[in-house]
Amino acid sequence: MKTKLVTVRNFFYAAALLVIIIIISLAIKGTVHSMSSGSHGQILNGYYDEAEDEYRQSVKEILAGNGCGNAGVMLSVVVDADGIRRYSLLINHRKLSGENDSSVAKKEELQSEIEKLKPPTDNCEINVSFEG
Repeated sequence: MKTKLVTVRNFFYAAALLVIIIIISLAIKGTVHSMSSGSHGQILNGYYDEAEDEYRQSVKEILAGNGCGNAGVMLSVVVDADGIRRYSLLINHRKLSGENDSSVAKKEELQSEIEKLKPPTDNCEINVSFEG
């Protein structure tokens, strides 16, 4: 009788262990599947990140060439449902503050040089603004 009780108990332990193993394997499989399905998006985002970094670096080079080498450059992006990327480029430098003639002329000169740069992506809009 005692051996029968031990074998029944062992059976339930084995069944519980099997259920736990199945649950863990399904959880791991679901995690791996969800990570692999997003890999295309991660590759695409990596491409955009690299292109945006190159654009930001080009803007910094233009600013350095115009006496604003330590200017702050912030590039932020909003992606529409259609996939159109809208960029806001904010440039912050003391020489660009104010509304005097030299400041306005400097902003216009920088604006025209920045507009000549190749944008980070083909299908995008860029809004450049200055702060002092």
